Amino acid sequence: MRRLITYLLVLLVSVPAWSQGRERLEACFIDAVQDYGNEDFDSARAKLQAIIEVDSTFDAAYYYMSLCDYYSGDALSASRNIKKAKALDPGNEWYSQLTEFFRIPSLLDEAEQCRLARDYDGFFEKMTVFAADRDVRTEPKCQYLTSVFGSFDTRIYDGYKAQIERLIDSLIDSDPAASATHHLAMQVYLLYGENDRVIRECEKLTAINASDSKAVVSYLSIIGDLYSEGGQKKEAYKIYDRILSIVPDYAPTLNNYAYFLSLDGKKLKKALEMSRKTIEQEPDNPTYLDTYGWILHLLGRDAAAKPYFKHAMLYGGKDSDVVLEHYAVVLDALGEKDIASFYRSLIKDK
Repeated sequence: MRRLITYLLVLLVSVPAWSQGRERLEACFIDAVQDYGNEDFDSARAKLQAIIEVDSTFDAAYYYMSLCDYYSGDALSASRNIKKAKALDPGNEWYSQLTEFFRIPSLLDEAEQCRLARDYDGFFEKMTVFAADRDVRTEPKCQYLTSVFGSFDTRIYDGYKAQIERLIDSLIDSDPAASATHHLAMQVYLLYGENDRVIRECEKLTAINASDSKAVVSYLSIIGDLYSEGGQKKEAYKIYDRILSIVPDYAPTLNNYAYFLSLDGKKLKKALEMSRKTIEQEPDNPTYLDTYGWILHLLGRDAAAKPYFKHAMLYGGKDSDVVLEHYAVVLDALGEKDIASFYRSLIKDK
């Protein structure tokens, strides 16, 4: 079937352009089209490139180059070559159809050229069109944008905040019910420290992923931690209770819940029990060991707390100023002033 279509295209696109003095070039082109029909794209591309080197106005060669590129998995090169063909013969219906087919790869190529030239206004303008396009599948769109955002430095985020927000809005409008669009928005707002918007996106994500308990718990955890950081302890504890109603032994929430209770100095026995569950699950986790040891200290059980801090020191606890200070406080309470001073010196030496 492809071979039949190929020869029809030769008749429709190519033959009227030939003159009698181009027989050898025409023969090479026919060979290239045959290679394309046989799916020997490398051979076809080599012959087409040779034709273009002789005659750069050979529009049909660019057309078939674009097809070879596309079937070889290089959509960007395909879009570049079909644009060259269309520029040489703007009225050709085949070229127009293929140009429209490659519109998005072409748009991405133009956007990338803007980015490389540091024309970020042009880049975001094209990216917003791309994000808004409902004909592009959401998942690969979000994957591409995630990769692009990951290449930005602080200067870009700070200088083009309005453009980035418009891009995110366009992305969400293109598929409001997609988890991927709201997840990307949540990540961007986290970078900007806009906690209220992060919470709103996470609430949408929990609704969208209601049947996926793992996803729900991960997004609720973000909400709970942001409430805690913002001093909204009552709201945070409600979220933590909700998480534990779904996954009772979810260690990250058990640890955070217990630690924030310890900071409040409330319900320390409840906090100790939650923290105990975390070290049973991950006995070498220095963060969990610190929480458990610190709650023991608050309960006046410094001798019992010391072994947990010693264990934390073996598994990365020395990298945390908080863990070092907590351990020093426990050692002071036990009368071990010199050792406490040593651990505090580790904080100063960093």
